[in-house]
Amino acid sequence: MISDDRPATWADASAFFRELRETMDPLSRHQAMREGFTSRKVALEIPPSDYPPQRVREVRSLLEVSQALFASFLGVSRDTVRAWEGGKTSPSRIACRFMDEIRADPQHWRSRFLKLAARRVPCPRLHGHAGVSNGLGQSGSVE
Repeated sequence: MISDDRPATWADASAFFRELRETMDPLSRHQAMREGFTSRKVALEIPPSDYPPQRVREVRSLLEVSQALFASFLGVSRDTVRAWEGGKTSPSRIACRFMDEIRADPQHWRSRFLKLAARRVPCPRLHGHAGVSNGLGQSGSVE
C-alpha cells in the first residue's frame, strides 16, 4: 500500500493495481461473490445515518407512498413509522441502513416497490368491495 509519508512510486502503484485486480477478478470470471468477497479480503463498514422525523418523511416521499405502505416495505408497523415521523421514537439501525439505501438510489427502490405492490381495484364479484390485483388479470378478496 502507498505510505502517506513518501511520494508514490511505480512499485506502489503496481501493488495497488495488483490488489485491485485480485479483488475484481472473481467478478470478471462470473464467480460467485461469496467465493471472492469475504471479510478476509474486503472491509465493509457502513454506519447508518441519523433519521430525525423530517428525514424519515423525506425518504418516504422519495417512494411516493403512504405511511402504511412505507411501513410494509420496511417490515414495520404503520404506528412505528408514525412514531418516527412524529419524533416519539427513532428508527432502528437496520431501518436507518435501509433508508440510506433508498436515499442512495430512490429510482431503484421505487421500481422495486412497484414490482412488489398489488393494486387494489374494484372487483364486481365482491359486490363493490376492494380486491387485489397482481397486474396479471388475477384478483381475489382482501383479507
